[in-house]
Amino acid sequence: MKQKRAAVLRELDGYIEKWRGILHLEDWRIKKFIVRKEHVDGPEITAQVTTDSPYMLCSLEVFPSIFERTRSEREHMVVHELCHCIVNRLDELMRRLQGGHIVTDKERIDALENVNQKLTGILIGLVGDRRR
Repeated sequence: MKQKRAAVLRELDGYIEKWRGILHLEDWRIKKFIVRKEHVDGPEITAQVTTDSPYMLCSLEVFPSIFERTRSEREHMVVHELCHCIVNRLDELMRRLQGGHIVTDKERIDALENVNQKLTGILIGLVGDRRR
């Protein structure tokens, strides 16, 4: 069991590094934490992420159910959780709105442009820059 666990953790590290580059998250500090108990919502939750865009920090919590998933499912989980880094500025604005705070037009545009620029970089990286 310990060998399988160690192999899965190395596999996750490989996925994190692979997708960090594809998703243009090289400037982000991504830390992986292993949680010993299942998520409160049940074993179908394999991971969750907390992001902090001003400091470009990403904490990825991995739950025990990840060890029962296939390689493909584990990679999908890593991609899904890392995508939160791309959209987190929009999430921060929505949370401020939920709290009754005012969001300026400049803040809205800055957050939207940040996400759009990330997506542009990802897509160009996947298909190449065809303007040449």
